[in-house]
Amino acid sequence: MLRAKWNHNVQFLFHDSLLYSNMDPRQRSILFREAKATAERDGEQYIATINQDALDSMREELSAEEFNQIFGDAVVLQLTDKSDADKLLGVHINFDYDS
Repeated sequence: MLRAKWNHNVQFLFHDSLLYSNMDPRQRSILFREAKATAERDGEQYIATINQDALDSMREELSAEEFNQIFGDAVVLQLTDKSDADKLLGVHINFDYDS
């Protein structure tokens, strides 16, 4: 229903890394290839969070050119956990789950 745009005008699709965590690298590569093609065709943005190991595992499934088109040229913002400045909000948020 989201892809059909029923009663909304959302112009992006978001997937969290949990979606790909137990997925085979070949299947993951197909998903990203299709997500890129669909987003370009429909004039939308595809937003994904993905762990480095899952990203690296796709290098063997895609040509260097295709890997760069999907994950190099298309990346607008790359976030990491290296420092607070590299995080989405620019700060460390500590959730106290024991309270």
